[in-house]
Amino acid sequence: MAKIYVAINVYGKPMQTAVTLHSLLQYSGQHFDRIYFIEEPKQPQNTDFSFLLEGLGNRVIRFVPSFFLWTTTIAPSPILYWFTAFRYSLRYQYAWERSDKKYLLLIHNDVLFRSDVVGRYLEKIGTNIGIGEVGQCWNCPAFEAGFCDSYRYQSFRPTVGDVQSLAKSYWAPRKDSYFKFRRASGWPLPECRLNEWSCLVNLELARPLTVPFGAARPFGAMYLDIGTEWFYDMATMGQTVRHEPPEGLYSHAWLNEQGNGHSVLFNPDQYRAFEVSAQAILEDRYGYRFS
Repeated sequence: MAKIYVAINVYGKPMQTAVTLHSLLQYSGQHFDRIYFIEEPKQPQNTDFSFLLEGLGNRVIRFVPSFFLWTTTIAPSPILYWFTAFRYSLRYQYAWERSDKKYLLLIHNDVLFRSDVVGRYLEKIGTNIGIGEVGQCWNCPAFEAGFCDSYRYQSFRPTVGDVQSLAKSYWAPRKDSYFKFRRASGWPLPECRLNEWSCLVNLELARPLTVPFGAARPFGAMYLDIGTEWFYDMATMGQTVRHEPPEGLYSHAWLNEQGNGHSVLFNPDQYRAFEVSAQAILEDRYGYRFS
């Protein structure tokens, strides 16, 4: 019996989305049967997922939220969390609450999978609440100073004052927002999170602790970034996350040399070029034919 469901939040990039799901199915399809396809209610012009939805058939549970929140920053402890339509508009939340499997795989729609990522995650998650890449270390002053990285987030435990001092002395592009939200301690660091482009969450552990069942803020809510405050809440509750590097498993935003999928949405020429490249992969590897 399948142990997991997959949740993908989709905004634009239909060809890249198709490559993401087909490459995941190619290597890890034996671990799951259903995909929560959460399609933002607002899409870039000329976005059409019909070819993919038809091709995947009953593997897909399609959901269109009521509100388009995208990268809207959430106010601290919003009462809106208690309204189902708003809560379901947060990334992955519909799948988070509806899935009846022990594990939920969260992915971006611009990931090229290269081997069985789900098998690796299931093998190594152990008693951790999640597994995947930990931290946006490239933005973090503690990483820049050499004190911390994805493997050491549990052992490097700075105070609020320590973080403020580090942010003054080292590279920290988002330092002005570091303590804007509800944080009583400097650990875990503000840039710490379980990166959402490919991660596995143990729902049996996480769901009872997370809104609307527990006190932790939703994984898909945008604070400093998606998942930063959920990660903070989990860590301060004593839960741990295992870092699993992507090498050999997948490439995120594989068509972008910087590995940044968000910026492509604001570059029309690059967006079109990447979609053409993804279409070629669909035709060469997965048997699609486009007129």
